[in-house]
Amino acid sequence: IFYTLIGSCLQAGIDPHKWLTSTLEKIPTLETPIDWEELLPSTN
Repeated sequence: IFYTLIGSCLQAGIDPHKWLTSTLEKIPTLETPIDWEELLPSTN
């Protein structure tokens, strides 16, 4: 799974280390499925 997420970051031009750090910090505050979807690496 991590290879897929890192690959998605690289394809979207996102620094995987920064994305993973930010994502792990946000996880404790998530409440809805939409919140979880917003963590996926994308160019949006």
